[in-house]
Amino acid sequence: MPAETHSRREMTPAEVRRVVFENAAEILDLDPDEVDEETALPGDTGAILEMFDLCREDLAERTVDADTEEATLEWRRVGDVVRFFTPVDDGDEHAASGADASVHAEAGTGDGGEAPLADLEEALGCTFADKDLLVAALRHRSYVAESSAGESNERLEFLGDAVLSIVVTDHLYRTWPDKAEGPLAKARAAVVSAEHLAELAVQLDLGPHLRLGRGEAASGGREKPSILADALEAVIGAVYIDGGIEAARTVVLPLVVARLAEAVTGEGAKDFKTRLQEYTSQHMSSLPRYEVEAFGPDHAKEFTATVEVAGRVVGRGHGRSKKQAEQSAARSAWGEVVSPRADPDIAPGAANGPVGQEEANEDHA
Repeated sequence: MPAETHSRREMTPAEVRRVVFENAAEILDLDPDEVDEETALPGDTGAILEMFDLCREDLAERTVDADTEEATLEWRRVGDVVRFFTPVDDGDEHAASGADASVHAEAGTGDGGEAPLADLEEALGCTFADKDLLVAALRHRSYVAESSAGESNERLEFLGDAVLSIVVTDHLYRTWPDKAEGPLAKARAAVVSAEHLAELAVQLDLGPHLRLGRGEAASGGREKPSILADALEAVIGAVYIDGGIEAARTVVLPLVVARLAEAVTGEGAKDFKTRLQEYTSQHMSSLPRYEVEAFGPDHAKEFTATVEVAGRVVGRGHGRSKKQAEQSAARSAWGEVVSPRADPDIAPGAANGPVGQEEANEDHA
């Protein structure tokens, strides 16, 4: 929105807010008490124009006129409308207006319940120069469908898939010059698989940062392996655009080096569930206990698992079958429970070692 539509007005912010809420309630056929600044507006352009006309008419006597030719009306939530029509102090360096305010809210405050982006940047070890890129990487198509909020993360996912592949391939080529193509290709496949990417996304606590539509969020979308894996690829793509290939290496390699080492040396073929069971029976007073939950339609069920040892949750995992989810949780628990001396081939923190190949080929029942 142009800055000139936000010059000083006589109405107080509270008065403007009340008028906007009442008009939003009328457009959305809701009780005014059910409307707040987080209430999503319909993506239909006609409805947005109707909202604009209603608000302009109600506020015209005590506000400057707002011109639809100047206004882009990129409103996603009721809060955007409030900001558009609310008095702004030109001397306030923190004031934002129109579409800029909407982007600022989405990117910096966890609009719609999402976690602050600074937490994710810290987990990634990367601070974005362009925060909008990170926001775009987290924007699922369901969010776009409900809010018309720019582009989904699918193009960034496409780019991130390629960036991930080149970073991993380059590392494998340089680190193991004596290995043939076959073992290196298998190691790369273990790292770039959707299952592993979903595990890494859980490790980064990516789910709370996702921009999801209300329906997708309500159905457990923040925990769905497919959504998590795609979003992580999109984040990698955003890192590449923002900082180049070196920034991508800085983010990707710490996440994958342990699993790459396991995969190249053959340790990744071992059964982590059996390994954890044997270790805890020998060295601890409690055996692992698994809890598995299923979600999604019957034809495409996905599973999450947690594993407890001595009453403490030590690992979480995902999979297309119960067994895969348990193996993933056991692998996550391994780096938490086992010391380097207990198994010199597996270092703590190698929680992202691969499930054995036989697991990946199992029936997803």
